[in-house]
Amino acid sequence: MVTIQKANGEKLKVKVEFARTDLERSKGLMFRQKLEPDEGMLFLFSHETNNSFWMKNTPISLDIIFILYGKIVDISERAIPYSESFIISRSFFTEVLEVSGGYVVEHGVHIGDQVILP
Repeated sequence: MVTIQKANGEKLKVKVEFARTDLERSKGLMFRQKLEPDEGMLFLFSHETNNSFWMKNTPISLDIIFILYGKIVDISERAIPYSESFIISRSFFTEVLEVSGGYVVEHGVHIGDQVILP
């Protein structure tokens, strides 16, 4: 479970699966047909990185939240299902949280909000 703490103090809970290894990160949420509104995947990196992401073999739209040491530094909203275009953060990051497309707008998540990791 991760908690997004918005600037106004509101806390959002997201139940996450972890992607810790290269294999887990490369598969991500590929082939998933559904993601519940309060579910996501948390990609963990051992150091600051700017790896790109894509939606290959991913049939659902995702919001991709880039996090650097607990602070949201970039957001890519409503990534297009099956797209092989690279999604690149404007900042280095140490974690990435993927949630259902539209989550960021629906919940008012912004760059600068905090993410409390387990």
